[in-house]
Amino acid sequence: MVKYCVLLILLIFASCDFLGGGCSDEFKMVTLEIFDINDEPVILDRFETISLASGKVYDISEYYSSYPSSGIYPVLTDSQKQDVQKNGTKFQFLGYFDDQLVVSEKFLIMRGRCHIGSEDDQKIVIIE
Repeated sequence: MVKYCVLLILLIFASCDFLGGGCSDEFKMVTLEIFDINDEPVILDRFETISLASGKVYDISEYYSSYPSSGIYPVLTDSQKQDVQKNGTKFQFLGYFDDQLVVSEKFLIMRGRCHIGSEDDQKIVIIE
């Protein structure tokens, strides 16, 4: 009988992750790397992400300060998870240089229980 009680307790604790626990504190984001044909990072003047479902415009530039001069841009982060459908929401990243649109990339971003993600979590674009 004691063995069954121990097994039952172990089963309950093991299922906690399945029932809602177990999310990491890691802050995830979908990013886009932009380089020129000489493999140099492209530094945009400004960028934004638009939800193609709602038309909402996201200014993700506050997360860019950790990537200065790298050519890596955040498309969407866990902070916008509430605006992403579990089966996926389409977003478009727009990047500008000298007030000219130089990058326009679409993403299908999905929401898990804890984080957002994409098939292209780190897409790379080469600008000629």
